[in-house]
Amino acid sequence: MLSFREGCIACAFFLVAVVTPAQGATPTVNQPAGLNTGFTSFYDGFPAAQPGQFAYLGYYRYSHANQLRDNSGNRIDAFNPMKLDVWVSNHQFLYTFADSPFDGASLGLDLIIPLVGFDTHFGGPAKLKANSGGVGDIFVGTYLQYHPLTNVRGEPVFVHRFEIGFNVPTGKYDANRDINPGANQWSFTPTWSATWLPEPRWTVNWRLQYLYNFKNDDPASSQPLTWRDGSVNDTQAGQLVWLNFASEYEVAPTWHVGINGYYLKQITDDKVNSDTLKDSREQVLGIGPGVMWGYSPTDTLTLNVYTETEVRNRSRNAAIVNFLYVKAF
Repeated sequence: MLSFREGCIACAFFLVAVVTPAQGATPTVNQPAGLNTGFTSFYDGFPAAQPGQFAYLGYYRYSHANQLRDNSGNRIDAFNPMKLDVWVSNHQFLYTFADSPFDGASLGLDLIIPLVGFDTHFGGPAKLKANSGGVGDIFVGTYLQYHPLTNVRGEPVFVHRFEIGFNVPTGKYDANRDINPGANQWSFTPTWSATWLPEPRWTVNWRLQYLYNFKNDDPASSQPLTWRDGSVNDTQAGQLVWLNFASEYEVAPTWHVGINGYYLKQITDDKVNSDTLKDSREQVLGIGPGVMWGYSPTDTLTLNVYTETEVRNRSRNAAIVNFLYVKAF
């Protein structure tokens, strides 16, 4: 069946330079954009690539943000009216080894190459400048796909997978631009993906994810930056935990409909020059409907739509459209 994809791809990095009366601007360090917030949904614990098999997964996402929000969830009017449209095309390649040293599980390799484009407008007194589109930071990882647990009839009732990987700072990056395809930093992310089948036509899915960001030693900003009367030498975004969740029901052979969402919470503060940046933790809840069509045994299409609420210290996406194509070979 399906469906596997990873993950936390750093597609853009915002160093929001809020203009101050001083000559410089105080940095606000945001998390890498392009995290796997809702890219995965239905049948997430199932493998796309069976042992000895290769799979390609294509993710195509459009998101429209029209607000930046502060630590209290209030709109930051200095940027309004604003538009931040982002197009992301993630190309994922999976291979699961036929032979495994682990009992009850198969070992696999994962590679994701993102392509990113931007369309921005900021009409307020504060402006952000975007780099042109290009290749984002690649993701490399390895996963352990566990064999399904079955009932007495041999039907799967629970399938899950563990993965660890890194976002590698290979993407296009300009330190004089606020918005870039690449993040100019390494990130480490472990994930646990699972699908539970209360009955054969109904699934409950979740993906628990963690992100640790390493330092960015060349922070991006179109404005001169200052920190405590000195220059900004490096920044480090705080640690994240978040959950993708989904539930779907098979309404007809090969057709599934359901609901999907994600909840993200930053658990440590950002840092500037190794100093803690207070009230900098991000938060967001996204939710919406989804539909999946398995039009052949090796091909699956999934469409998810989201809108966001409970937003803190980040841009608020009024609309996200996410399209996933899975092909097994």
